[in-house]
Amino acid sequence: MLTSLILDRAVTPIFDGKSFGRVGQYEMLYYTARGELDPANPLNSGIVNLAKGPRNARGNVEYSMDVSILKPIDLRKGNGLIYYDVLNRGDTKALGPLMNRGPDNNNPCTAADAGDGFLFNLGYTLVWSAWQGGMKSGNGRPLARLPIATEGDRPFVGITRNEFIFEADYTNTGRVLLNPDDRRDITFAESQKIFQGAPNKFYWVLSYPAADLDASKASLTIRHTQQTPRETPADLRWHYVDQHVIEIHRPAGFDAGSVFEFVYPAKDPVIMGMGFATMRDLVSYLRFEASDTDGRQNPLFIDGVPFIRRTIAAGFSQGARTLRDLLYCGFNEDEAHRKVFDGAFVGIGGARKGNNNVAFAQPNLGTRSHETHLVPDDGFPFSYTTVRDPISGREDGILKKYEGADTMPLVIHIDTDSEFWQARSSLMVFDGTKAIPVMDNVRLFLAAGTQHAPQYPPMPGTCKYESNELDYVPFVRALFVALQQWVVDGVSPPDSMFPSVENGTLVSPKGECYRFPTIPGVTYTGRTNPYRMTDHSRQPPEESGPEYPILVPQIDPDGNSIGGIRHPLLEAPLGTHTGWNLREAGQAENELAGMEGSFFPFAKNRQERTARADPRPSLEERYSSKEAYVSIVAAAAQKLVAQRLLLEEDAQNIIRIARQSPTVN
Repeated sequence: MLTSLILDRAVTPIFDGKSFGRVGQYEMLYYTARGELDPANPLNSGIVNLAKGPRNARGNVEYSMDVSILKPIDLRKGNGLIYYDVLNRGDTKALGPLMNRGPDNNNPCTAADAGDGFLFNLGYTLVWSAWQGGMKSGNGRPLARLPIATEGDRPFVGITRNEFIFEADYTNTGRVLLNPDDRRDITFAESQKIFQGAPNKFYWVLSYPAADLDASKASLTIRHTQQTPRETPADLRWHYVDQHVIEIHRPAGFDAGSVFEFVYPAKDPVIMGMGFATMRDLVSYLRFEASDTDGRQNPLFIDGVPFIRRTIAAGFSQGARTLRDLLYCGFNEDEAHRKVFDGAFVGIGGARKGNNNVAFAQPNLGTRSHETHLVPDDGFPFSYTTVRDPISGREDGILKKYEGADTMPLVIHIDTDSEFWQARSSLMVFDGTKAIPVMDNVRLFLAAGTQHAPQYPPMPGTCKYESNELDYVPFVRALFVALQQWVVDGVSPPDSMFPSVENGTLVSPKGECYRFPTIPGVTYTGRTNPYRMTDHSRQPPEESGPEYPILVPQIDPDGNSIGGIRHPLLEAPLGTHTGWNLREAGQAENELAGMEGSFFPFAKNRQERTARADPRPSLEERYSSKEAYVSIVAAAAQKLVAQRLLLEEDAQNIIRIARQSPTVN
């Protein structure tokens, strides 16, 4: 339970005093929250190592965290809804390009930080809180102070594993050092030196302190890809600098995309699963409790009466994985057996969960084909629907704990093409033998032809092809409004638009029915992120049994995905948009490159197309004029507006983009 919510400071008004329609001005309130958990409570007992945390006089385990509340100054003018932002690596996403079209900013201040005011014009009270223990301070991010597990008066020790690949940009990660005496974030120029192999010596910051500095009890291996054997060449050398850092000498014959794996005895694990309870307890308090245990008034009550009538949690990428994990672990029920979140908006998480509720958790990591492939966030269950898994034999579902209870949330989940290739989205709707039905309280959507995060720069120096910049945010905004209407008014949202084996829009990427066009200069591999049952009690983890079938969206003759929401700019394409990209030469060439997509433009005219031997019709052959092109885009946009899949303001913006495109004359 949350025991205290202490105001640290207030910014009133915020956003340079900007006003938002009938809602008026907003203010930002910064708090420190404290709480405690009873390990004997069945609603807490699933938290790994909670019973090994330090106890207070009541026998409970305590936590504290930073909390931000961004609300209308006159709360009565708000809509009575909480938008709870599940932080991504400690950073808020509610204000940034994924929802509000503003800059990512943990400490907003200026009018520009409000973006286009989307959530503020709707009257939301925005809440976010730190939930991930062990985060590095900086960038204004809120911090969670979660305890570490112990064995009585002795440290808790276990074998853990760090995996790393030296990408071109390790700034702001706190994981790579050029000098062990200088623990600051390295610059991009310094990161480039490591990326390019000079100096040959570097330092890696361990995820947890080493319990024993005897090097014989640890191992460092390297391999070219996840599919090749682990090796220990003679010139791969390492040693402990101290309990937090190892020094590594890179071996010859391995490129910059090679996978290092360090297995060692670690100590002092953060009880990371408590993060779920901190979110549950905070939102429950803001909904239901008039004051904390010290008598401080709830800032979202008016005259002793709760103003908040509904709550929606939203998470993107890591936040989406964490939100799925929170739901799966049962934390949508508070300690008084009340519903915490009425709705959950899950964005670009795929079929994964969070690497949170394990002994030596590393929540920043999510499984991919080449990078961090074996992190424990990817096991069954995958679907919201409860099913019996034909491979493991287990029966489970993300929402199984709420079946028959009034704590069941409404869920809208949206993925991009990238999540099918790297985050195994198909496992939410196909178990390898048959289609999995979607629950009545769940909607699944694919933003066809888009990649994981087009709003952010691609991985520098790693990707072979141009990045895919097709923007799915307009669908996020429209579907969020649909979720609000579902939660508040009971108005059903649009039906799911997700690829399916039943209608042929979900297929094997290597099957005969999937024919990616032969585009000059483009290599198509058909690689996805494979999955087999994995034993994480062993280090390194051991995979066994057959591979789960990973399927991808079917494509049209241009190579663009079908089976989901088709962007107006995909209905009148200027090229092929994919959810995959490949790693460059010298970077584990032709392995999948992170969560990146690709864009392969069409030839300008028939002559250029013929000279390039490109099978895709040219722009000139597709569009007789700029007006013809814009009319196709406009018609597609208005169709989506009518289907409640696009807001009118975003439709007009897309039409404006088409009209201003220099590509079509």
